[in-house]
Amino acid sequence: MKKGLLIILLILAVVFVSNSAYTVDTREHAIITRFGEVQKVVVNPANYELVEATIEGNPRYSDVKVNTRAGLHFKVPFIENIEKFENRLITYKTAPRQVTTFDKKILILSNNAQWKIVDPLLFRVTMKNLNQASLRLDDILYSEINVQVGKTDAHTLIADKVYIENMSQIVVDDVNVEMSKYGIEVVDNRILKTDLHESNILNIYARMEAERKQKAQQYRSEGEEEKLKIISGADRDAAIMISEARKEAETLKGQGDAEAAKIYSDAYSADPEFYEFYQTLEMYKLTLDGTTLVINEDSPLFKYLMQ
Repeated sequence: MKKGLLIILLILAVVFVSNSAYTVDTREHAIITRFGEVQKVVVNPANYELVEATIEGNPRYSDVKVNTRAGLHFKVPFIENIEKFENRLITYKTAPRQVTTFDKKILILSNNAQWKIVDPLLFRVTMKNLNQASLRLDDILYSEINVQVGKTDAHTLIADKVYIENMSQIVVDDVNVEMSKYGIEVVDNRILKTDLHESNILNIYARMEAERKQKAQQYRSEGEEEKLKIISGADRDAAIMISEARKEAETLKGQGDAEAAKIYSDAYSADPEFYEFYQTLEMYKLTLDGTTLVINEDSPLFKYLMQ
């Protein structure tokens, strides 16, 4: 009988201790409630001030104690309950969704966000659990992304990585303004994939074709311009060469005429009478070939004909 009672007492002691002690890991927050009312919060030291601000701002939580020590803790068994919340980063990946850019293009974006619970007391009151938090984060995140995408051209969203990084930081800052009301902080947001909507594909192809045609026309214009430069240069060089050749020809001709005149002059100076006779005979050859002339007997033309 005593042995059975001892066993019962031992079992009750184990149950009592197991319902009195609990542990809080460094990777989690804990909230102890009594009949639904918060009695104690075990929080990461980095978030202590946020929880204190929530308590000070709400008289309902004036008796709530805040503890930053991880490890073993105790509670009133069977009366007090413990709720634990993740202290680490939580990744939330959105489904692909439509957004409209500044130039009225429809894109399909998918992104993920890294967030964490920084105020477990406020989180418990407003969100209750991770599923509701994810839904609320999804709504606010999508709204802020839509706002920023609506200020940006589609080409920039697809091609400019630096702009996208800056835009993502703006989204994070704006989202945190709203999510701070729920004890949540968004650490990072990244656009994972950007796809064109089917309605944009033909327009993109048409624009690409127009750009290629414009580029081809530019190349043709530049080629035609280069062609005209080459032809103009060749014509100029040819004109210069012809001009120089004519100049050289005239120079040589002048030199030849001068040399011929010199030879004639030398010949005339050597025997003027013979030279005169020779010139007269040449004149006869040109003028008396079947030609009838009526001239005076005193004309020098008859000088040698009358002798």
